[in-house]
Amino acid sequence: MTFSRGRMSGSGVGFVYDNNQDILTIRDHAVVSVKADDKGAGALDIAAGGLEFRRPQKILNFTSGLRGRRERETIEADAGVAHLTEDENHLEALELRGQSKITTPGAAAGGLQELSGATSI
Repeated sequence: MTFSRGRMSGSGVGFVYDNNQDILTIRDHAVVSVKADDKGAGALDIAAGGLEFRRPQKILNFTSGLRGRRERETIEADAGVAHLTEDENHLEALELRGQSKITTPGAAAGGLQELSGATSI
């Protein structure tokens, strides 16, 4: 299945849509892409084992491993939660859960090269 809304699009295998609660669940091979804004910023691609898009709360729950790419950063985690702005056009925050790592290949001296940690899920 595929979906799109504004700058965000996605796909996956197997889905359930709860019309009463406005929740889309992608069961496997979830991929979400956010296109860059008019200024060329904010592009993001995330792949995960599964996804739950809770539109009323403006959150995307990524499950079963998360791998993302943003500008020059690579983001990896066991799971994650993306918080969208009210208009759903921008990512406000990305919470990484479990074993997590952000790497920036070719970072300038003194810049973020790698950041890792672990949280309980």
